[in-house]
Amino acid sequence: IQTMLAYIQANYAEHMSLSDIAASAAISTRERTRCFKNTIHKTPFEYLMDYRLDMAEKMLKNTEEPILDIAMKCGFSNGAYFGKIFKEQRGITPGAFRKRSQKARNSG
Repeated sequence: IQTMLAYIQANYAEHMSLSDIAASAAISTRERTRCFKNTIHKTPFEYLMDYRLDMAEKMLKNTEEPILDIAMKCGFSNGAYFGKIFKEQRGITPGAFRKRSQKARNSG
């Protein structure tokens, strides 16, 4: 599992298939899914999306880069999809998240 997690963390900005994740650890796709479910209680895809969103949050908080650039750097194919997934998973749009983070940083 550590090999697969390291692969995702090193390559999250790139397009990757679930087969690529399994191949990084030289195991079958079925074994890959079993490993993820048994150890981190997520599918490989869920972990990849969470990791990409975590990286996007850091960039939104700590840079002034345009949101579209952050989306692309975090492996999302377009800004609309990034915004949709970010809002579904984090309950707030990327722009609103950035504003809230900046406000907290400035008042804290």
